Amino acid sequence: MKRLYSSARIEIDLRIALPPDESHHAKSVLRLKSGEEIELINGTGRLGQGKIEIEGEDVFVTIKKIISAPSNVKSKIILEAPLLKPKTMEILIQKATELGVDEIQPVVFSRSIQVSPSKYGHLRERWEKISIQALKQSERLQAPKIENPITFIEQISKCHNHRFVFIERRDRAPSTVKMIDTLYTEKIPLLDNELRITIGPEGGFESSEVNQFSDLVTFISLGDSILRSETAVIAALVHFTTIRRFKMLDKICP
Repeated sequence: MKRLYSSARIEIDLRIALPPDESHHAKSVLRLKSGEEIELINGTGRLGQGKIEIEGEDVFVTIKKIISAPSNVKSKIILEAPLLKPKTMEILIQKATELGVDEIQPVVFSRSIQVSPSKYGHLRERWEKISIQALKQSERLQAPKIENPITFIEQISKCHNHRFVFIERRDRAPSTVKMIDTLYTEKIPLLDNELRITIGPEGGFESSEVNQFSDLVTFISLGDSILRSETAVIAALVHFTTIRRFKMLDKICP
């Protein structure tokens, strides 16, 4: 069954008008016809089933059944990701959505690309569209919240919760660095039921940035290879979503 998206509330017997781009996708790409059954998501974890009606350029969905509702997952994964080149950033957003991250906070580090703050709103709109496409493709129900980029200083001032900071190579990391596999057997520090993961920019963190992280930090290495930032995001999220799912983090952590 084909899956479409609308930001509208999904309730039984509600007739929902699809946004123009999703209407075009339904008619011209999927070639759906009036009366066909489809699934509808809104990015909040809610999934409805209904029939479409095509009226000229407009497409409507009347919800007949609620398949699922938001889950009560207690451990939220927040990704603090470097601001990258446009195409690379889109790959990062896409993969983070597919892997189930709950929030994405782009950060401007010393070695990040520099973008005028006047463009942040446009960038976030583009990222949100990429995220919705990934949500439909991966058949996930919950879209990540995507924030406007902030500076590194704003990042460390904004939240004092525990962070897992990924260092590009173990031999360049602080002496307290852990290898990623050790986290599967350890109790992981949590505060306010969230896992906050920080990935550095291309070329890594400046030493001054590493020194400014608070004591509430676990430095982690993914190995001796130097990974691109988008690759490090995928590797880190695979580990942490696996830990959250199979180790039931919220139950085993203090």
